[in-house]
Amino acid sequence: MSGSYATNAAIYKLSYDPVRDIQPMGMIGDTAFVVAMNPGVPLKSIAELVAYAKAKPGALNYGSSGNGSIAHLCGELFDLLAHTRMTHVAYKGTGPALNDLLAGQIQLIFGSAPPTIPLVRANRLRAIAVTTSKRSPALPDLPTVAEGGVPGYEVVLWYGVLAVIPLAGRALLAAPQAALTAVAAAGALFAFALFAFPAIAAWGGERITLNRATLQFAPVAVLFAVVAFRAFSLRYARAATRAEPV
Repeated sequence: MSGSYATNAAIYKLSYDPVRDIQPMGMIGDTAFVVAMNPGVPLKSIAELVAYAKAKPGALNYGSSGNGSIAHLCGELFDLLAHTRMTHVAYKGTGPALNDLLAGQIQLIFGSAPPTIPLVRANRLRAIAVTTSKRSPALPDLPTVAEGGVPGYEVVLWYGVLAVIPLAGRALLAAPQAALTAVAAAGALFAFALFAFPAIAAWGGERITLNRATLQFAPVAVLFAVVAFRAFSLRYARAATRAEPV
């Protein structure tokens, strides 16, 4: 699952509760979006982008992978915090948006790092910032949007494994070895819960109620089940050993 899981809670009427019905199982990784410009656009910083967007509302077109995508919401959040108004152009994927950016049909993009950074390094696009709260190791000289003059701005593209609560329990209780692995990874599981649940609440606003009991005790409940199962397995193994004929 990716960061769109959190943004979907803010946009769509879901048939499930994205916090109470789901157990975060572990983080795979996270990265930044890159604010990238067509080289023909004479804007070289976030400060210049904000000034231009304020002076000419609606004149700048930014592309995204589609309406309601997290890349789209990157631009909406930027407009909200910077008090600007840019025009969103929705595409069916990041690739078509990048193609039009390279062709000069749009002026900028909040592009996911994997397809955007190679174009920046090839000098086909000009990167002016990353969307995370800290600078990206892949582009260490590039400031964050917040550093550039939009305080409080942060968007992270994350990937993780989530499961519905019953499935999460069955997965962790499948075998003693899986239980041991889960015990070893319990800290990572809890850390991912602390990351994912607030992310859902942040995008969802008043529509999502962050159940702190769920946040605090769901990972603990899973861990308790794992430990209990492991203890039962060891006891069963000892009993079976004693019952073997000599």
